Amino acid sequence: MNLKRLCICSLAFFWMGISAASGQLFQRESNTEQAPATQDSQEMTQSQTDENPKITAKDTTASNSQGKGNFVAGENGWVKVEESSGKATFKVPKEPRYKTVSFSPIAGREAITSHMYISVLNEKQSVVVSWHDLHEDPAATGKVRATLDGAVKGNVARVLGQLDNKVKSFRFKGNYARDFDYSFSMKVSETEERILKATCRIILVGARQYQMTMVATEGSEDKAIALDVFDSFALEK
Repeated sequence: MNLKRLCICSLAFFWMGISAASGQLFQRESNTEQAPATQDSQEMTQSQTDENPKITAKDTTASNSQGKGNFVAGENGWVKVEESSGKATFKVPKEPRYKTVSFSPIAGREAITSHMYISVLNEKQSVVVSWHDLHEDPAATGKVRATLDGAVKGNVARVLGQLDNKVKSFRFKGNYARDFDYSFSMKVSETEERILKATCRIILVGARQYQMTMVATEGSEDKAIALDVFDSFALEK
């Protein structure tokens, strides 16, 4: 199965959801849900309620395109991305493709734009790193936990997937984050479906949400690559 066929659906990607579209792997942003208030929910983001946010995408390939980070070649084909707009740096296994995806999770509010870097290793493995700004800082409304939990649920639900293990909650440089793995199936022909495995990390920094995801066909997973991407991520001051 060719991951390039995966189409945009998870951010909300997104995140809240992302899926895949012809030629590239995308991420969806997930609709976030209001979770019961707890101690760590005193810090986080807005709930997304629209089940079908309007999504538009723009593909960018020129290295000097507005909004695109600077690419620095490294060893073994890895590329460092210096994302000044997103105030972060990270590394991916191959030179990525930059794409923006706009979606409207809440009727009447301005669209949210996700900035995505899609690194296709081969026909079985892809990595996506993205960031977007929420309408408001979750910490200001006591929805930190609800936002992160909603992002996790949105990723999985948008592709009708299931979590493979317990979601890990932790702090990244003082910021709330989540690690999780999930599986989902994708129909590749009228008679065939393939199982895909995703390894994700989501980090919330103020109103900005970052996500790193590695997707591979079942049997082609490489946790080491995903962890190298995660470990390479750094926030700019």
